[in-house]
Amino acid sequence: RSTLFPYTTLFRSAGRALDLPITSTEAGGGLVPPAVATHLMGAGGSFLVALQLFLAVTSTANSEQLAVSSLFCYDVYKRYINPEATGSQLIFVSRCGIVFWGIISGVASIVLNALGISLGWMYMAMGILIGSAVAPIMFALLWKDCTPNGAIGGAVGVAVAVAVAAA
Repeated sequence: RSTLFPYTTLFRSAGRALDLPITSTEAGGGLVPPAVATHLMGAGGSFLVALQLFLAVTSTANSEQLAVSSLFCYDVYKRYINPEATGSQLIFVSRCGIVFWGIISGVASIVLNALGISLGWMYMAMGILIGSAVAPIMFALLWKDCTPNGAIGGAVGVAVAVAVAAA
């Protein structure tokens, strides 16, 4: 389940309640919210869903690019490549990291689209991969006897169990 789970559940329930002609392919492609919004509010509803999606995607992409560029800039470049880096050098490397991550993200999205990976599949995969690490991270932070192998094994074990249960 993703962070959009309550949002998608609300719209999927509304799509069912309104008996909208939405196919499973359309639902897997993330088209339920625009269909429901268009049915309930007309063109204004479609615009609001598109605006909300645009804002969510740009905010997420911005955060990812900032995090990746900061990690590369300070944890790789400054630590291992140029420990004496100046502020202007770090800004340049950070900007290069943003461009690099943008290209990698674009290529990854093209590949996923070419493979036919739908939003529904992506939401399920995110829930399995991210959700399975919650308990091991909590134990690693709060339990002094948690070993690295135990945390890794717990995350992998829960991911496998959830994937098997979802199949």
